[in-house]
Amino acid sequence: MDFNAIFDQLKSDVIDLAKLTLKNYTDEAKNDALSFLEGSKDKLKKWTELLAEGKLSIDEFEWLVQSQKDLAHMKLLYQKGLAEIRVDQFRNALVNLVIDTILNLVPVP
Repeated sequence: MDFNAIFDQLKSDVIDLAKLTLKNYTDEAKNDALSFLEGSKDKLKKWTELLAEGKLSIDEFEWLVQSQKDLAHMKLLYQKGLAEIRVDQFRNALVNLVIDTILNLVPVP
């Protein structure tokens, strides 16, 4: 398993998510999302490795990643005055994208 390749895919996917969901705030959404990924990188790597080794179940992995949602502060989106509900929707989509991408790329025993 090459976590760096997975992480590169995550970065690409979150940029696409920002473009699709927040067209008028793409740069802010992209920067906030990438900041979240960078801040979570070490934990994501550890959890992904444990998942691939069969030491974490899919449910446990999903719970751990979901627990990081509060770390996605989305400062730039809030500064632009985007409604809180839209920011929360983007944050939820971001966390779900991380989970789905990793589960699609990592063979789980």
